[in-house]
Amino acid sequence: MERDITHRCGHVERRFLAGYWAGDMDRDASRLERLKCTTCAAEARRAASASKADAARQQLADMQLPSLTGSPRQIAWADGIRLEKLAALRRSAPTALDPAAAITDARWWIDHRTASAAAMVLAVDASTTTQNFPCER
Repeated sequence: MERDITHRCGHVERRFLAGYWAGDMDRDASRLERLKCTTCAAEARRAASASKADAARQQLADMQLPSLTGSPRQIAWADGIRLEKLAALRRSAPTALDPAAAITDARWWIDHRTASAAAMVLAVDASTTTQNFPCER
């Protein structure tokens, strides 16, 4: 059943509420009213991501990072990821910072976006090893 939900931000969205019992749908409706609408929630996530990237950019202001390679969408997405991961590496493992900064493949950064700092050190070591010694096929 569809209902108009007035969200916490004041916007109204038509939402589909599923449930066999009316009480279940009412509970879902009241939960949705406490949340931001879809558009405002997405803007808040983008703003938080941008502020994280700006903080990382300030921490890495002294570094000259090479430009990323890949499709335009990959580059836009990977740029923020790379900044956050390099800032984390600077804090936890400064020796891995220079080899990580040399990685220009946007796809690599996207693939490793959820890696911890320790996992990033291992991934950077593996990546630089395979770049220096490519396999023959």
